[in-house]
Amino acid sequence: MAGVAIDYLNSIISKINIPDIEGFLKFTYHLSEIKIEEFNIPKSSNVIQFSPPDKLGINLQGISGKMSAHYQVKIKEGFIHVSKSETVDVTIGSTSVDASLGISSLNGHPNLSNSGCTANFGVFDIKFHGSLLDDIIDLFRKEIEKHFKGKIEEVICQEIEKVESDQGNKILESFPLDVGLTGTLEGFHIDYALTSNPESSATSFTIPIEDLIYYEGH
Repeated sequence: MAGVAIDYLNSIISKINIPDIEGFLKFTYHLSEIKIEEFNIPKSSNVIQFSPPDKLGINLQGISGKMSAHYQVKIKEGFIHVSKSETVDVTIGSTSVDASLGISSLNGHPNLSNSGCTANFGVFDIKFHGSLLDDIIDLFRKEIEKHFKGKIEEVICQEIEKVESDQGNKILESFPLDVGLTGTLEGFHIDYALTSNPESSATSFTIPIEDLIYYEGH
């Protein structure tokens, strides 16, 4: 199931376009056509950790990707007006994401809720195309890094949260709480409904279930 979720995240995140960004430093700038062109979470990176009293932690490591954008810079110094536009490429690597899930009981089923998500960036290489002065590049690089890291974290965490809570809860809700036995035990049922919220320790996870065996009509 984890592999399927990672495939979904890799597919959906690599198709996301990010809204334009504009601002002012010593010059005005406008970033448009911002695209996540490549995105990869290795399937081997998925690490699940227990977090007391009722949470699971998910750590995704070795994330890599590529982004591109079109930039326009306008410089105004007295009567001098200069406008430059070109493209910028961003390479991401050695990045990890830590997400936290709360687990409770809802109508007898486990219910997932998001309780936190952060991205930790390793490699974040920015390459400008076109001719810009070094002092402009230095300022612009810091600005792009600040905005892009925030946007990438937002996109990744939003999609992870959708998988965790929306799709995860749909799967959990589909599990039957009452199972009828067959063969010589036909007519008997086992009730698997949760009796209270699941609990976690540093090394294990406890799911309290009814585990009630009853006969039809009784």
